[in-house]
Amino acid sequence: EKFFQLQQYKKSDRILAYYPFKSELDTRIIIKRSMGHGKKIALPRVNKKKLEIFYIKNLPEDLKTGIHGIMEPLPLICEKAFLKDIDLVIVPGVGFDPDMNRIGYGGGFYDRLLRDIPDRVSKIALAFDIQVIDHIPVSEHDIKVDIIITESCIYNIKDRKE
Repeated sequence: EKFFQLQQYKKSDRILAYYPFKSELDTRIIIKRSMGHGKKIALPRVNKKKLEIFYIKNLPEDLKTGIHGIMEPLPLICEKAFLKDIDLVIVPGVGFDPDMNRIGYGGGFYDRLLRDIPDRVSKIALAFDIQVIDHIPVSEHDIKVDIIITESCIYNIKDRKE
């Protein structure tokens, strides 16, 4: 519910989400509800070392299991999406910290993708409180998120001092 109340969500038309994998927060309800609100939802697909994105219309019919065991859009039936058109990104992660850093499963796929996201686009992480720890070590290629939503609070990068 916190996610749906965000102005960034209300103003968005095209959302890049992720299909849940392992311990990641389950986004299927958010995807379905957003589609019901008339939003276009794009999901990523691994192509070599990069993620490409496609709009889906039917969950899970438009998906198949990809090379890493993650459900991915079928490129033959899904419309190709472009990062320049995305209004909002839901970013996956294994862990986060209050400084808006994230850690994934180590492939760097999302860090490479997030580098190409326009600055105007909010990057939002959905997590359980237990996934937010005091500090995550980062390197120069790691990309911060703008907002982390947990069951008990919302962390916002605008509230942080550099």
